[in-house]
Amino acid sequence: MFSFLMIRSTLHITICGILTIFVLISPSKAQKNISSVEDLWKYANDNNIQIKTAFNEKYAAEYTKKQAYSKLFPSIYLSGSMTDNITIQPTLVPATLFNSAANPENYTEVKFGKRYNYNGNISAQWEIFNANNLYNIKYASISRNIGNTNIKQQKKYIYTQISSGYITAIMLEEKSKIFIQNMYNYQELYKISQNQYAQGTISEITLNNVLITQQKIENSFNLISYQKIENYHNLKVLLNTEDSIIIPLQFLHYSLDSTSQYSPKAQPEELISEQQYLMQHTQLQGAKAAFYPTVSINYQYTNQIVENDLLAFSNTNKIPQQFWNIKMSIPVFQGNSRRYEIQKNKVLEQSKWQMYEAVQKQQKLYFKSNYAAYRSAIQAFRSSQQIMALAQKNDTHAQQKLQEGIIALDERLRYYNDLLLYQADYIEALQNLLIQEVNLKIQQQNFD
Repeated sequence: MFSFLMIRSTLHITICGILTIFVLISPSKAQKNISSVEDLWKYANDNNIQIKTAFNEKYAAEYTKKQAYSKLFPSIYLSGSMTDNITIQPTLVPATLFNSAANPENYTEVKFGKRYNYNGNISAQWEIFNANNLYNIKYASISRNIGNTNIKQQKKYIYTQISSGYITAIMLEEKSKIFIQNMYNYQELYKISQNQYAQGTISEITLNNVLITQQKIENSFNLISYQKIENYHNLKVLLNTEDSIIIPLQFLHYSLDSTSQYSPKAQPEELISEQQYLMQHTQLQGAKAAFYPTVSINYQYTNQIVENDLLAFSNTNKIPQQFWNIKMSIPVFQGNSRRYEIQKNKVLEQSKWQMYEAVQKQQKLYFKSNYAAYRSAIQAFRSSQQIMALAQKNDTHAQQKLQEGIIALDERLRYYNDLLLYQADYIEALQNLLIQEVNLKIQQQNFD
């Protein structure tokens, strides 16, 4: 018959001892042994694709920050060119330039320059002050922090899904135990009902009702078997693995006395809301920086080599040039666009701050609500245990009275149908307790 759990100051819910929900082992695949839901979380940290993607986005954000810092360094450019003046355009100059006695109205055709020109250039530019570069570094730093928090948020989401699958596995196994016992009991009842029907003490309707209930229990048990397989593969999808996973449903411990261990940690939603506010605050500061001047230093060195023979470098002329300057650019007037941008960012900053305060309050209230729901679930589970124990006694007495011929089969079935209802209440109470416990456990994770 169905065995019940003991109620103690520390409630020990033993689900199937070390009963394994699935052992679907393929010879070509590795085998992973999981001992707890925490092990599933750790396995997901290394394999889940959403978590991996969040890590890659974080690495990309780190490179964006390095890229922002690199803009504080000077830029250096090298360039070179070669020009082949295939035809040099002649120029008319006054003939008196070469012969003072020549007619001033006469001009002489002269070609200036050489056919081959080689140019080399090196230039450097350094923005010694540009407020946008400084705020871009702040943007990148906050984006990197958001990337870290996004990893936590993805982990929380995946942990919640995995926990749901783990709880489903526990509940399906517990239902299997109950339905196995129910099938056995109804087989015995069906044998008794067949004998009584043969003796003419019950009607065919009563016999059929017993058979219908028995068939429903068997159908439910078969459905649970398929649900186990489906849930198992859903967990493998979350873990992003083809390995065979063995999940023993072992002991789950719930403390009923101490509240000190349930201290809420800062949740990813709260951290992201804070960082979004900081990002908007930085954008406001960046909008104000649009009024700041920019200062840069520029240097350039150019050397030109000219000759008439290609790559001869024997009879050449070198024409070097170099200069440096300091440049300051002050934005004086751009309409009112910059002022409107500042006002817009002030409004958005206030909105992000209000959202951050609201998320903080919501997380605290959610934890209190969740803990209250957990305490309520404990009481509901205790109550369901007590009711199940009483219903089990009633069912045992009813079976004895049926065998002794004190009660009719119809009354015996009524007691057993009551037991089925109490079993459903017990399953619901147990599931609610597991859900509330896992919610508290997730809220206490650092997601590192």
